[in-house]
Amino acid sequence: MARAVRIARAEAVGGSGGPAEAAATGGFTPNLGGLTRAGRLFALFVVLLGASYAVFLGLLFGGPAPNSSAVAPSIELLTALAALLLVSAFWITLARTPRGVERRTGRLVVVEFLGGRRVFPSDATLRFTVENRYGTGFLSDVPTEMVAVQSARGPVRHYLVERDLLGGPSE
Repeated sequence: MARAVRIARAEAVGGSGGPAEAAATGGFTPNLGGLTRAGRLFALFVVLLGASYAVFLGLLFGGPAPNSSAVAPSIELLTALAALLLVSAFWITLARTPRGVERRTGRLVVVEFLGGRRVFPSDATLRFTVENRYGTGFLSDVPTEMVAVQSARGPVRHYLVERDLLGGPSE
């Protein structure tokens, strides 16, 4: 007869499992709060953009001459503008939000949304500046921050992360 074996999950081992604790112990820490906020903000923007696109199409086709030769270029321009706004919204919201952070010996690795990895050396030149703090609400169930990460080896990077995810001294 087989005996039931309980397997401990990673979240249940070693305390609360919050971002600051995982950052102190090393390993990968997902950015769930930041991704939730960015995803909901992007979805809200897409809904508003779709609604305004439908209103403009309604005005275009509800005009005095819906079959005129001016309608086709207007639809093309409207669609191109909507596509440009959609790509811009993605770049501003989701592309600035990392999937998570890895703490390794001597370095901080930020796993970006599109899969890229930014490596920052964990030395005296690494600075974290909290540019904006966001509380809980419709967009996210946990507090988040817009953080600027600066090191001597590269430009300043801006990330939307859960509060205390980076675990560095905030300015």
